[in-house]
Amino acid sequence: MKLTEDQIIEINKKVGYDNGIYVQPTGVPSYVKDKVIVCRYETGGMTGGSCWGIDELQSYTESNPEDSFVAIDLVLEILKPNISYLQYEKIERLIQISDDRSYGYYGNRTDYETKYIILSELEELLETL
Repeated sequence: MKLTEDQIIEINKKVGYDNGIYVQPTGVPSYVKDKVIVCRYETGGMTGGSCWGIDELQSYTESNPEDSFVAIDLVLEILKPNISYLQYEKIERLIQISDDRSYGYYGNRTDYETKYIILSELEELLETL
């Protein structure tokens, strides 16, 4: 039960930016060298800073998009389409989360959360289900 490169390409075409299956995508710790199923989305940040210093920085938050981790669903449709709820619960335990920030000028920044599953770990688990 392994994805082919063609299947990975098709999945990546169907999902939006910062989603899909990649090696060392933005937001995943650099020590992870394997392919990962990834979803990265904005969680908030600071906005309003300017070079004139007259604007106040304001924090903001974004909610987790409902369809954010759609790549995992596409992978499971291919590898294990008849998965049970209890099996899906085991898969969810493989999800790892990391946070990072992108800094702009004058104190502005964007915060991100990245959810990912190492593809080889998922494939190994699916073999046992």
